[in-house]
Amino acid sequence: MMVLHFLILLISFQAIKSQPQSIPEYISIETDSEKSQPIVFEYLNYSFKKIIELNKEEDNMIIYKDMIDILGKFYSTFKLPNSWHTTCLYIGQDYSKLDSRIYKNFIEGINIDILGSTLIYIPEKLILSPVFFDNFDLIDNKYPHVTLMVGEYQAVDSNYVLESVFSNNQKLKLLYDSGKIKDRNFKFFMKLEDVPIYFEKDGSYRISKQVYIIKHDNALFLEGVTKKNYYKK
Repeated sequence: MMVLHFLILLISFQAIKSQPQSIPEYISIETDSEKSQPIVFEYLNYSFKKIIELNKEEDNMIIYKDMIDILGKFYSTFKLPNSWHTTCLYIGQDYSKLDSRIYKNFIEGINIDILGSTLIYIPEKLILSPVFFDNFDLIDNKYPHVTLMVGEYQAVDSNYVLESVFSNNQKLKLLYDSGKIKDRNFKFFMKLEDVPIYFEKDGSYRISKQVYIIKHDNALFLEGVTKKNYYKK
């Protein structure tokens, strides 16, 4: 009888272990892709035009190429990310994060507005925006962001780009740390060249020939909702 009881407990334990759905891969603020697409594309269109206007150099040809590829929805170089979202906490296999303040206080289904005021564009590789929130601080990321389009780089690579841009460039670090980067009345444009980006996932450095950073008079405003995201079977 005791053996049977033990076997039942063992089977139950194994069943629980085999249910990855009980633990999310990550928690986030998600947007409705269909509703967000025209907003994102309008922001990209305006941003591309401002970059071309302010850049005034021969490498505008590649900017035009990326602009047409995205806004014309050809998606030969860039494509849409799986979703427009901000990751609050990536858990993966690190179950110790389930005891974190962020996870314990995270509630699904809460409406959170996402505000992006700056665009970071690496030709043919990645487009993203650092973002900010009112009265919401359940974010583990050093630089909260939304990946807008993916090219040669993946969505996860946005973390490495932001670390390189805002931690390694003193002027941009000051703008971010001082809060200027989220001041809607503050505008700036920078073109960085030969930017080394450290990719922590494989321990490699890659050089981005150009990185454009622009903050103009149009902000990116997306309606989001908190969500737990599980591994897909």
